[in-house]
Amino acid sequence: MSRLENHATKADLGRIRKYFVDRFFASYSTSPKELLLDVYGWDDPTHGGQQLTFGRGFYDRYMYYPVQINEAKSERPLVVRLRPGNSHAGKGIKGILAWLIWRLRKAWPEVRITLRGDCGFALPELMKVRERLRIEYVFSIASNDVLKRKVDYLLDCARLRYRRTGEKARLFADVYYKAGSWVDPRRVVMKAEWLEGGGNPRFLVTNRMDKTQDLYDDVYVQRAEDCENRIKELKRGLKADRLSCHEFTANQFRLFLFQAAYWLRLAVREATVDTPFEPNLIPGKHAK
Repeated sequence: MSRLENHATKADLGRIRKYFVDRFFASYSTSPKELLLDVYGWDDPTHGGQQLTFGRGFYDRYMYYPVQINEAKSERPLVVRLRPGNSHAGKGIKGILAWLIWRLRKAWPEVRITLRGDCGFALPELMKVRERLRIEYVFSIASNDVLKRKVDYLLDCARLRYRRTGEKARLFADVYYKAGSWVDPRRVVMKAEWLEGGGNPRFLVTNRMDKTQDLYDDVYVQRAEDCENRIKELKRGLKADRLSCHEFTANQFRLFLFQAAYWLRLAVREATVDTPFEPNLIPGKHAK
């Protein structure tokens, strides 16, 4: 197994990455109308002398920092890319995203694509790429003094509602906001929430025109189930964080093996979804 992992070349890795996307295309008999893609980075602690492992203060450990792009409806990880431990959340996304969208558009020219993620991927250069490639996006963005001023009145209204009812209060609105690093203003959805512990404002940047609360509750919040839980299944359930080869290329190949195992898990589940389950079946006995 070790010889297999260390035999893979960069060209091999490129062909494997393409293979997963080709298999995704083959899983559809007709062109889908919409694809919802989740992009997410996750920490992989390292404990040896692996190439390109680095300390990361936020996680307080030496680690790799893989990035993953999942398709929400099918739950399939389309891209799983290994990155050095000191990578920014958005590092390497521009190229791989352009490649993936080009492949999707070539296969399904009319498909509607939405990209969803947290504030680490709300970089100006990435938003320009998404707009150039005609992708819709919904990303959280970090709060700042300007956004705090814009949400203040709404947050006061939520506070007063909480004082009257004693129950969590949530209000939504949107504004057009231009950060210093943006060329043009973009739509920012604001959630003003007041809880027992105080205010809890949140902000999304998007080019979708859904109603504000629908966009927050029905699109953005669902990434916890559609993406974060899928990451946990890959990382914890299939032990995809065991990247202990010395060579960085070998660890990327191993990560592809975990990706293939996850696809196999999905295939088994889909093949057995209509199979009746006998919870009281005792081994060696016949079911009644």
